[in-house]
Amino acid sequence: MVGLLAFSIRLYLITIASRSQEVVLYDTLCNTDVGAYEGGIGAYCGGEDVWGEAFDLQLSDDFPVNQSLWITRMTGDYLTHLGYCADRLCWSLHASDGCMADNAAVAKGTEQVTGCDPFDDPWFAFLGRRFTADLSRPQFLSPGTWFMSIQPSSRDWGYAPVFVGGGCEEYNIFICAVNYRDGGMRNSCCDGSGAWSSEDWQEANQGADHPAIPMRIEGIPAGDCVGGERATATCKPGDGERLGKIVVKVRSGQGGGTV
Repeated sequence: MVGLLAFSIRLYLITIASRSQEVVLYDTLCNTDVGAYEGGIGAYCGGEDVWGEAFDLQLSDDFPVNQSLWITRMTGDYLTHLGYCADRLCWSLHASDGCMADNAAVAKGTEQVTGCDPFDDPWFAFLGRRFTADLSRPQFLSPGTWFMSIQPSSRDWGYAPVFVGGGCEEYNIFICAVNYRDGGMRNSCCDGSGAWSSEDWQEANQGADHPAIPMRIEGIPAGDCVGGERATATCKPGDGERLGKIVVKVRSGQGGGTV
């Protein structure tokens, strides 16, 4: 009981500290905010209340990572038929093989939705929903180019808005086109039919354009400690009055515990 209580307290402190240390790694949501999208691609798990059966379609988009960090939160925009808040978000992280995501995920998970915010769809009159999820366990990323898939799950159906330009100047880095596929056996988070006749990633190129989808990825620089572990060799007790110090204090289940 004492151990469980200490573990719960440690997770609570980590969560509070993590929020204060978060940085925005990648953010193209403002392309939705200014209506800069030109269409949408199905990217949902579910659809029973729209189509009468469940479907499983995934999208993944690339983003650059310039420093080692831990992903703690992700957000995506979707154009939905019924406006339901998603039950959960399925996510998967993929290494980059040129402009294609590796079919096998480096990491994946299922998270409870912590944010469900409506937005107007001026082009197609769908019901826009912005979903946010906090990762139950932060995911480490090293520098490089990665692909992220964020898939809402509910009995509704939705599409990720697709754009080839817009208003997010700082983050409009169009390295590769968005990838799409049927989830199928590769997606353990969802059980539904496909539509693309392939469970391998395919590139959604539009001529010379590289279509992207709106998403935000937030995290903590790897110089800080996360989840009671040392993210890098440079994360030591006493590295400022931040996350690392709190973790060290409670890690062994008692005040003044050692690593």
